[in-house]
Amino acid sequence: MFDWLAENWNFHMWAVIALLSAMASAAFILADRRRQRRVRLDHVGFVPWTGLSVFAMGLTLIAAVLAVRAG
Repeated sequence: MFDWLAENWNFHMWAVIALLSAMASAAFILADRRRQRRVRLDHVGFVPWTGLSVFAMGLTLIAAVLAVRAG
């Protein structure tokens, strides 16, 4: 079993990274949506959710392409 995992680790590593970054991107989009719909306009926050979601989407795309290419 370890031989199979060692041979296919590259594919699984990129697939796991793609899945985790897609989940993070979804969470960042929801957080940005929540920030945009806030009731108290003076409570802005300091986290750049839009930039983080774009970065996570890019990482998802790159990792998915590398996972397909590796497998």
